[in-house]
Amino acid sequence: MTLKKYDELSMDIKECILPVLKPYFDQITFLNRNKWLMLIYYANKSIFESFETYEFDLSKQEEAFEEKKIKLFMDGVLLYYIHAYDHIELIGNGIEASNN
Repeated sequence: MTLKKYDELSMDIKECILPVLKPYFDQITFLNRNKWLMLIYYANKSIFESFETYEFDLSKQEEAFEEKKIKLFMDGVLLYYIHAYDHIELIGNGIEASNN
């Protein structure tokens, strides 16, 4: 299975993704998914979500990742990159961008 690039997404999905997060969509892959976190708002709560999936069927893991990635980008407001040595970097700040 080939994972979708940002340009291949439907217009409905693209419209839901904050402009500040769009450049990072293609950077998050199945192989590096454990290095990223997204902050989403759900039911008046802030929740950190990883891009990890818990699909045990190996043939469906990439498909589950793609679905989760699209969902997180549609709901996400902050994107973080996890560096190797106890350092988490804020990459995309949708909160700040929406306040301007």
